[in-house]
Amino acid sequence: MEELRNRISRLEKEGTWLAIDEVVDLLMENTNKEALLDPFRNPDMLLWNNVGVFLVRNKMHLEALTLFQAHLNCYYDLQEEHGERIHKGTPLQYLGIINRLMGQLELSRKYHILAFIEDVINARASVSKDSILVSPSSIVLRRTFRMRDLELLSLQNFVLEQPERWRNRFIQKICS
Repeated sequence: MEELRNRISRLEKEGTWLAIDEVVDLLMENTNKEALLDPFRNPDMLLWNNVGVFLVRNKMHLEALTLFQAHLNCYYDLQEEHGERIHKGTPLQYLGIINRLMGQLELSRKYHILAFIEDVINARASVSKDSILVSPSSIVLRRTFRMRDLELLSLQNFVLEQPERWRNRFIQKICS
């Protein structure tokens, strides 16, 4: 893992599109079930996020957008390959953040809503139909986009009522 971090760190310092493309390739090559980066075990604590945050902090928004879209697509591919669900809230949340930074408010709102749906799907066993799931996405939707609690609760309950096969493919269809 340390070797991969060092290679990526060197490429980040270059700051070129070619280097970013190489970083994405390295991350994709090392992301799989039982691999160095295993999203089936811990989808939110991966090197993808560290690289993306580095890009955002350095105001490389297009590069960060490219990275997090590749991150999301990688998760879709792995879900298909292994027939198992991966929580995709983090790349969706970051796509929302980056789009907001770029002035794309409608796209930002869309990605935050999709992150909220992912959070609801992921936490469905512990979600009450009477209270809104508290997650980064629900906080952003209420505070930044001024969604009312009734809207969030309605969306949450709609998602919870859907069959599992629908829930597993919904986000991918919306993003395509």
